Amino acid sequence: MFAWNQLKTKRPQFLRRHPVLAPLGIFFLLSLAISLINPQFQKPKIGVVRIEGVIMDSEETQNTLRNYGHDDSVKGVILRINSPGGAVAPSQEIYREVIRLSRTKKVYASLGTVAASGGYYVASASSKIFALPGSITGSIGVIMQAMNLEGLAAKLGLRMETIKAGKNKDLGNAFRPMRPEERSLLESMLKETHRQFLADVQARRS
Repeated sequence: MFAWNQLKTKRPQFLRRHPVLAPLGIFFLLSLAISLINPQFQKPKIGVVRIEGVIMDSEETQNTLRNYGHDDSVKGVILRINSPGGAVAPSQEIYREVIRLSRTKKVYASLGTVAASGGYYVASASSKIFALPGSITGSIGVIMQAMNLEGLAAKLGLRMETIKAGKNKDLGNAFRPMRPEERSLLESMLKETHRQFLADVQARRS
C-alpha cells in the first residue's frame, strides 16, 4: 500500500524546503487561466477599424464592429477612414453599425487623406472626428452619371436592340437619349437619398 510518507519523500528537495511555493504556483496558474477565459481580467484594448478605398461592401466592416462590441476587453474603437465614398447602402449599413456600437463604447473617427461623401457619412456616426488641415472631407451629396454612346454607335454602324418588360427596365440605356420622365424619376431618387444623408449627419453632428 502506498503511504503518504513515501509521497512526501518523492517531492523535490526545493519544495520541501519551501512548501508555500506549491500552492502559490497553483494559484498563479489558475489566475492565468481565468485571465485567458474571462475578458474582464484582460488588459484593456482599443480596436481599430480601417475603411479604405471606395465603399462597395459593408459585411467585413460590420462583422469587425460587432466583434469589438462583444469583446469586453475592447474599451473603445477608432475608425481610420481613407475613402472618397462609394455606394449609398453599404455606407448606411456601416453608419448604423457604428451607431449601435457607440451606445456601449466610445467610437472616434480619424480621417486620412480623404474621407468624403460616404467616408464622411460613416465618420459622422462616431462620437468625435479628428482630421488634419490637409484631410479632404465633406462632400455631402449624391451623384449618378450615365454615358450616352448613341452618336459613337451611329458612326461605327452599331445599333442597340432592346427587348424589355417593364416601363423603366432600360433606364440609363447608353444607346438612346434619356427621356424627361426618366430624368425626373432619377432626380427624385437622388433627392431622397440626399435628404437621408443630411438627416443622418445632422442627427449626429448637430
